[in-house]
Amino acid sequence: MLPVLYFKTIRRRLYSFNNKNQLINNGGRIMKKSKRALSLFLVSILIFTLAGCSAPENNGNSSPDTSSEQKEGNEGNESGSTNIDKNRLVKIAYNAIPDSLNPWTLSMEVPTGINSAQVYDTLFTKDMAGNINPGLAESYTVSDDGKVITFKIREGLKWSTGDDFNAEDVAFSLNGYATNGAFGSVYSDFEKAEVVDEYTVQVTLINPTVVFISNMTSDSAAAIMSKVAHEKWGGEYGTSPDKVACIGPYIVTDWKPDVSITYKANEDYWQGAPDVKNLEFQEIQDANAAAVAIQTGELDLNFAPVSGTAYDTLLKAENVTTDEYLSGRNEQIYFNFKGGIFTDIRMRQAVAYAVKAEDALIVGADGLGQTIRYPGDIGESMSANPDYQPGTTYEYNIEKAKELVKEAGNEGKSVTIASYSTEPYATLSTWLQSALTEIGLDAKVQTMERASFLDGMQKAEHDIFILSWVGQVYDIDEVMGVGMYTVKTGSTGNYGFYSDPEADKLILEARASNDDEARKEVYRKLIDKYTEDVVTVPLYAIKFAIPHTKDIVTENPRSYSMYNFKWAK
Repeated sequence: MLPVLYFKTIRRRLYSFNNKNQLINNGGRIMKKSKRALSLFLVSILIFTLAGCSAPENNGNSSPDTSSEQKEGNEGNESGSTNIDKNRLVKIAYNAIPDSLNPWTLSMEVPTGINSAQVYDTLFTKDMAGNINPGLAESYTVSDDGKVITFKIREGLKWSTGDDFNAEDVAFSLNGYATNGAFGSVYSDFEKAEVVDEYTVQVTLINPTVVFISNMTSDSAAAIMSKVAHEKWGGEYGTSPDKVACIGPYIVTDWKPDVSITYKANEDYWQGAPDVKNLEFQEIQDANAAAVAIQTGELDLNFAPVSGTAYDTLLKAENVTTDEYLSGRNEQIYFNFKGGIFTDIRMRQAVAYAVKAEDALIVGADGLGQTIRYPGDIGESMSANPDYQPGTTYEYNIEKAKELVKEAGNEGKSVTIASYSTEPYATLSTWLQSALTEIGLDAKVQTMERASFLDGMQKAEHDIFILSWVGQVYDIDEVMGVGMYTVKTGSTGNYGFYSDPEADKLILEARASNDDEARKEVYRKLIDKYTEDVVTVPLYAIKFAIPHTKDIVTENPRSYSMYNFKWAK
């Protein structure tokens, strides 16, 4: 699970309002740390001049079909080139690369997941349909009380160092993640992992939770590492390519901090050698420049989703495929439940009546996504999602919102909207300011850098703000359950310090059930609780559009592993 705070800036955009549903794009940033920055920027100016700078047209409340889909410049999955050099260096990008090759020392960030997906493996994997499949673990059993999970580990595997893979590595890795608070949302119910024998590991949980198996598919929070390698290199593990033990589809060969990581295929990979043999993970901070690089063939894939003009341009490019899927990233309006005017439910209800999620989707995501009724409301790809219409709803009603503000005695009261400094938050906060002003509040926006915003949020100093909680493993518990769980107040999704004994009981009940239908029934009750209490105001889930060259294809664009990409036939 990734709070959007951990997503480094994809594109810094300065906006001015043209009307409620239109924005004018006034600029972007030049790509940092790229030898081709100037040339790419000049090309991008040419493309944007030709394409124009308006937001994409949106004729409804959400984009079309939000299941996994492809948008292509020409028909079919065939490569735009008749002769593909299958040994060439395939270049992938994100707006940052990890600061270490040791995920223990990092946070649940996208760059961590991208690198880990190449060189490490997880106990299980999850496909686009939400099915959990065996990874380094062949199977598992659960005790009657649900608190002990026993994993049977694959035999005969080796690390790139030549050391044998065994249960010691699994227990060592999981216990290590659990000691880092950055991974708290995954290991909140984790007590310990113990070795039973060479290929058997036993995990003891504080509370029974079926979600733990889903969490074990996370590349950024559950990648298994070598105990022998860690003991050999100690604190130097992951500080250079020669101090990394790999068991995934690739092996690290070079690492230039803040620039790139280079990999070669692990020909002895237990699932078979990767189709793509040579790989480079680049840091490209400007999404517009990355989009140009894909069109010119200087980049093969960008894991940072595109939108706006870049999206429109890439859809028309004959040599580019854009894989799209509705993501687990949920934008929401959060309230402070520990103090301030929003502890009064009438004020939270007023905000719910005062905003249009459809407008927020256009303002914050250029219309690429879908409005949501509750966090995780993205269909069957989210495990245990009941696809439920809550008993309590808040249709747009500005007069009702004004009445509630007046009834609460807060007409004319000063309200500060805390805003994280990167987009879409600066723009969304201005949009929210307009809505709060319209219902009789004296609303102001306070924009701050990440560290200050985080500090204030964790101290419950922000009265109201917009933020994302991002689900990586696509289980509704990680995007909704965690966000209402008292244990997680102030962090890992529960940013507003919401706490309710009934909600806690329902969350634990859902986690303890091995029956998906039973879990859905519990989540219907939890969703009703969520909407009645106005825990947050749900806005939208973002559709991720991942562009890549037509030379490569994939059936799972949600995966960061380049093993899932094959050369086009």
